[in-house]
Amino acid sequence: MGRWSDDSLEALRNDYLELLETFRPEVVQIEREKPPAGCMCVLVVTVHAPTWYLTQTTDIIPKKAAGLVFEIAVQNGYPQTKPKVRYREAIVRGPGGRMRTVKGHLASVNVFRNGEQCTDHWGANSSLRTLAEKTIRDIIHDPAVTRYGSMANSALKRWQEKHTANGDFPTLDPFAVLRTAPETGEEPVLPDRETGYGEAGPAEGVKSAGTHAGAAGGKTKGGPPPLPPRPGR
Repeated sequence: MGRWSDDSLEALRNDYLELLETFRPEVVQIEREKPPAGCMCVLVVTVHAPTWYLTQTTDIIPKKAAGLVFEIAVQNGYPQTKPKVRYREAIVRGPGGRMRTVKGHLASVNVFRNGEQCTDHWGANSSLRTLAEKTIRDIIHDPAVTRYGSMANSALKRWQEKHTANGDFPTLDPFAVLRTAPETGEEPVLPDRETGYGEAGPAEGVKSAGTHAGAAGGKTKGGPPPLPPRPGR
């Protein structure tokens, strides 16, 4: 433990606790795994939600799955250093209806062929929660987080556009993954890449969570409010 600075450890503890408090445990399970050398922490996240997956780097035919498993590897220097997100397995229905896991990664224009998740900009308001939230919303194919302007796998563009146009995506209400969902049922606002907030800014009366004592320049660092509803209703 002495290898990491006190600031990094405090930021990691704060963000880990915030992460555990964000998602519904019946949908999202989070476990810690022994990290390899040079890595502060490895979190294994299992998401139980309808989705689509690919089996290998050359696979371009999406297949249905009942969920996905991905890892978040927190690198030395967190929170200034961006964690890495990579898919491990897909949860599929086997013979007799029994669930089993197979090697695979999310079928999405936001995921590289090697199974690495494209996680967008990492800035002052980024945290483990925003990273996991973006990944989970990708898993349910939430159109609000799909980046056609900077695709990691362009071979899936037409497939993803077609399913979105047909109303197949998202496969699950984005609010269904949260412990406390807004009563309005409004469409969530995608956090801005630079500020961490949606276009309307932070929701009124909602405080940022995940204070980082170790943020650059001695400033505190807070995450955006989770999936704020659109204003005006």
